[in-house]
Amino acid sequence: MRKTRRDVDGQTADPDMPVLRPSLPSTPPEPAKRRMKEFLTAEEAAVVDAEKIAAFANSPLGRRIAASPQLRREQPFNILLEVNGSMAAVQGIIDCCFEEDGAWVLLDYKTTRVESAAELARRAPQLRKTYAAQMVIYRRALEAATGMPVRETYLYLTNLGETIRM
Repeated sequence: MRKTRRDVDGQTADPDMPVLRPSLPSTPPEPAKRRMKEFLTAEEAAVVDAEKIAAFANSPLGRRIAASPQLRREQPFNILLEVNGSMAAVQGIIDCCFEEDGAWVLLDYKTTRVESAAELARRAPQLRKTYAAQMVIYRRALEAATGMPVRETYLYLTNLGETIRM
């Protein structure tokens, strides 16, 4: 059975991706396990995989996040969009976005049933298609709220530790 954690507001969150800290150390997995106490609550530390957190922090995308002058996590948004000729209010939460060279990079964490790199290679086009509309909405909301363009969007598959560029 998969463990989950609850955020402060009671929402179920992915246990493999707790609230990311911009100063998460770039260390090998074993020391990262010991240092997690500095960055996570005891409740978070009980259900997360420190090796996955360290791997993400040490990944190219994780290093870019750490170097960013502005990082936003769990950023709520409201936006009006035209849907079938009528205006609709859309609410959501952007998992992670960070500024880089005057533009946003947007990241959405996904838990999937993709179990291997080979399966990911086969299913990546379908995953892009499945989440394309969501990422377009997130992009539009972030650009409207900040006036700054979104240059890149990614899905991060938490169970595999793999990134899909949209």
